[in-house]
Amino acid sequence: MIYILIFIIVMLVLTYLNFFDYASPTFIFLSGWTLCSIIAYIYRNEWSLQVVALPCALMICGGAMVAFITEYLYRKKYSFVVEKYQYFFVPRTWKLVALLVFQCVVYYLVAKNKMSFVSMTNLSDAIGELDHQVKFEEVVFKLPGYLNISNQFCQQGGFIWTFLFPFYLVKGKKYRKTAFLCGSNLLATIIGSMLSGGRMPMVNYIIPTLLSWYLVIKNKNGTSKSEIPFKTQLKIVLIIVALCLSFSQIGVLMGRDEAILDDTNYMFAMYCGAEIRNLEDVILNPLSNPDYGLPLYRTFNGLYENLGDRLGLQLPVIKMMGFNQVNGYALGNVYSCYKCYYDDLGILGFIMISPVILFMLWLYRKSLSSSMLSTGKISIHYIFFSYFIMGLALSFFSELMFTRISIEAILRMYIYIYILKRFLQGKK
Repeated sequence: MIYILIFIIVMLVLTYLNFFDYASPTFIFLSGWTLCSIIAYIYRNEWSLQVVALPCALMICGGAMVAFITEYLYRKKYSFVVEKYQYFFVPRTWKLVALLVFQCVVYYLVAKNKMSFVSMTNLSDAIGELDHQVKFEEVVFKLPGYLNISNQFCQQGGFIWTFLFPFYLVKGKKYRKTAFLCGSNLLATIIGSMLSGGRMPMVNYIIPTLLSWYLVIKNKNGTSKSEIPFKTQLKIVLIIVALCLSFSQIGVLMGRDEAILDDTNYMFAMYCGAEIRNLEDVILNPLSNPDYGLPLYRTFNGLYENLGDRLGLQLPVIKMMGFNQVNGYALGNVYSCYKCYYDDLGILGFIMISPVILFMLWLYRKSLSSSMLSTGKISIHYIFFSYFIMGLALSFFSELMFTRISIEAILRMYIYIYILKRFLQGKK
């Protein structure tokens, strides 16, 4: 395990020294794996990870190498230049207030519907109970059509706030009111995401917010390197640490009972470090997987299911992976992104990291070449970059890149962002 940890850290440092960019897709990818490797090393005795099986080590280290080489070659061919403009737009106050009120009303109705469905008056208990029923009892819960669309609009439109809030926050005291209202809308979006019963949607907004903060400050300083003030870097680190320490407590707010365990820190370790042991187990003891007859079926399962539903095709259903344990320690049921890649392509499945990095690099480059960082005008490329960045950062957790590709979902998000963008940037 120590060799994997050293290798990942070396690759992380090498990535920074070559690109000087904390927003580098490879840096973000390796940052997640660094966290996972550190936790796995700390628990190496409890999880019997003193020596990691060679195929598992090859998947992890091979993916790190592929990510770095892919970005290195891409940056050799393309430049990442921020377009400079002398103006920027400021959304009208009444529009920001109207959107904030709209979000509050929508989430209030969503909460009422969920409490009514499970016949509970305590919101936290209702969220936890409904989440359990949907996941493990195959209960189907649907919001009324109008409310479902409104909720999706607020949630997917929320990625706009992950940029606008840091943008006006950095602009200074003159735009404090705008920053406050954008931040209030972002907070409403995050609180609304917690109604889903999972922490993942919340992280979906926090990661791009921190990333936007970094990019705005970097652009303000007018440097090609990551010369961010130490205080700012320290603030970002402290926010991340605070979120990690409150991992289980956030679960309590969502009606989960995990925080009543004696060792609440273990819950965080299980979610963010046990994936390496889980991956090793499925590689050394593979389950009998049926031949689905479709290329990369597990990797693109979400897309296949979406197309199958719309075309009326009966496609095989992939069941949720079982919960794993070792030496009496629970390890959860997440196996990192490499589980899907291994199922589809075997030991060389780590090469799937290359198209992932290429896609994120394309979105990132297109975002920087827009007027976004100078004018504050929303770039649709950056919105999708923000949407997918969580999947890249949490690739150590599960496959959250290809599985999020859905033609309908992407079209729906594009429409919502377009409407919100036109509303905010309109002259009236």
